[in-house]
Amino acid sequence: MADMKVFRDAVTVWAAGGPGDPARELAERFGVRTAVLLEGLSDAAAIEALAVRRGRDLAAEGSASCRWAVR
Repeated sequence: MADMKVFRDAVTVWAAGGPGDPARELAERFGVRTAVLLEGLSDAAAIEALAVRRGRDLAAEGSASCRWAVR
């Protein structure tokens, strides 16, 4: 789970206009195939709750939900 936090942080930096190489390298290392950018905490909570409800482990399936905000 800590690995996904590092990846999410790198994607957030990229989405805000920063470099994309760190996120790309982490995606390859962790086997992430899909990243979904979400606007807020409630969006992320809804996605995670739906995954749990359906018996899915998004990280194990190579998916990551990433919260970000334009500042």
